Order: sequence, then C-alpha cells, then structure tokens
Amino acid sequence: AKLQTSGFTTAAAAFVNWEASRTAIATFAGDIPMGQEVQRGFAAVGLDKLAAATYRVGFREGDLEAKAYLDSPGGLSGILGLLGECIAAPEDPSALARIPAGATEIAAFSVSPGRLLRGVLERLHEGFPESSSAIDGFVAGFERATGFSVSGDLFALPRLSVYAFNALPPAGGLLPDSVAVARTSQLEPYLVLLDKLARKIGAEITNVKVGDRNVAHVTAGR
Repeated sequence: AKLQTSGFTTAAAAFVNWEASRTAIATFAGDIPMGQEVQRGFAAVGLDKLAAATYRVGFREGDLEAKAYLDSPGGLSGILGLLGECIAAPEDPSALARIPAGATEIAAFSVSPGRLLRGVLERLHEGFPESSSAIDGFVAGFERATGFSVSGDLFALPRLSVYAFNALPPAGGLLPDSVAVARTSQLEPYLVLLDKLARKIGAEITNVKVGDRNVAHVTAGR
C-alpha cells in the first residue's frame, strides 16, 4: 500500500522482512556469546524493533524520486530513533521559494548535530560495553588531531537548517554551480568551531562589511 502513492510511477522497489531475518539470526545464534553481542548491537542501532524496510525509486511529474520506509511497531529506537529525532524538515520551509526555478537538484533539512553525536556515542557505549575503551580512544585521537573538544564544542552545536541546490551558471557551462546555505538561531557555537578550525589549518579570517552586516571571510590553501 505504501508504494501506491498518487502521482508517483514506481520504477523499482525492494522489500526486506527484517523481523523474519532477525528471528532466523536469533535461532541460529542461540545463546552463544557472539549471538548475544549481535542482539546488543541490534538494540544499539535500533534493529531489534524494526519489522520491515521498503525502498522505492521512480518518477513524479517528470522528476526522479526515491524514498525509504521503515516499519517499526511502537516507533524507532536506538540510533535509528535518534536519527529520526535529530534530522527533520528545515525550520523555515518558505526559504525554498528563494531557490532558483532552474535548479537541477535540491536538498533541505534540519539537523541537531550536537544531540546526534552525543546520542550515538551513548548508544555505542551501551550496545558495545566491551569496546568502550576503543570508542574513548577514538574520541581522544580525534580531539588531538583537530583541537576540538567533543563534549565542549561538538555536543554544544544547536539545530541547523541546511538548504542546498545545484544550478547551471547563468553564463552557461558544462558543470553546475553548487550552493549550500545554513541557518541557525544560535550562531555562536558554530563561530567558535569555525575559529578553531581556521587556526588549525592556518587559514586567514577577515571581517568584511556588507551593508549593515559583518561577514567573516575565510581564506585557506595559500
């Protein structure tokens, strides 16, 4: 029934009965340690409650469209549930009206990167306790390499809306121009991150006055 959408012509579709697959895995794995680890992994990712997955690709009004459906009675859990909570439609859908009509590709979404990263690390620790030291080691290595504090800088990143599109240059050309615009009501945490990144790679940051606004211009790769 989910594939029978008005105005949509299906070109290809795939269906996975994950509940049956999960049951078969549990039957074969039994109570052996590896089987228990697999079940903990399923719970961490959110595959322990997933019943089925459907993917379809086709055309709507001449445009290519692809969608994935996850059937999880009671709602998604684990990392899948976290993704559903942290990634959503853009906060201001009316901004899509400003995208050029000739755009060949459009993407728009909002994401809470700080909450998403914190939740993923928590669920990995819960689902794979024997790998906690390796996870902490990876985080420490990342902090040393980038100069970022995962808990202090990245966990603090608030919700961000992203609007991106590709469009052919007005003067013509073989390759399209790619534009991405990010909007947030709490800019300061991102400015702190940008400043640290710029210093790490030796970039030059200058403030440019554009009308009544101050624009930070970053020059890198000289």
